[in-house]
Amino acid sequence: KLFIVDLICNGAASPAVWKKYLSEKEEEAGSKVASFAFRNRKYFMGRGVLCTFENGKYMECSHIEDIFSVCYQKSFTLRPACYECSFTRLERVSDITVGDFHGLDAIDPAFSSFGASLVLAHSEKGKMYASELGSFGKYKEYSVEQCLQPRLKCPPSGSPLRKLILKDFISLSPSLFKLKYAKLFVAQ
Repeated sequence: KLFIVDLICNGAASPAVWKKYLSEKEEEAGSKVASFAFRNRKYFMGRGVLCTFENGKYMECSHIEDIFSVCYQKSFTLRPACYECSFTRLERVSDITVGDFHGLDAIDPAFSSFGASLVLAHSEKGKMYASELGSFGKYKEYSVEQCLQPRLKCPPSGSPLRKLILKDFISLSPSLFKLKYAKLFVAQ
């Protein structure tokens, strides 16, 4: 009766960076964070953050404007083990693998306009459950080659700048950090 699900993971951020980031948000708002979402649907394909505070205030911006999101997406703030992760491959021991369907916009732009989840079935039980997904919403099948994405092939690449960026993220104010690393915040 066991059904095993695993996730496509881009990596886990440094707890020190996350703690610093949240404390800065709380200082700006003058209140504790009540909730935080990295998928703000106000932005194309959910590429924005929404932070709400206990005092009723909120902060939202696109990923490219958000200091934490930019550093995370560029793999500067990941834990060291993430750069050597042995689970970043297509072969899995689970029944299904789920994650964001990165690259779907190039394969099927009409279907990906609001973002989509990727579900890969690895066992007969996984295939049975995956085939039932159509009853819960829009569902399409693609070849395995079309579903391949970076974290199904290899771990994220480390950067020689990682240690410096981590140090500066924790020690500099957000405005000084953005000034020093302005090139990171240019849309690509």
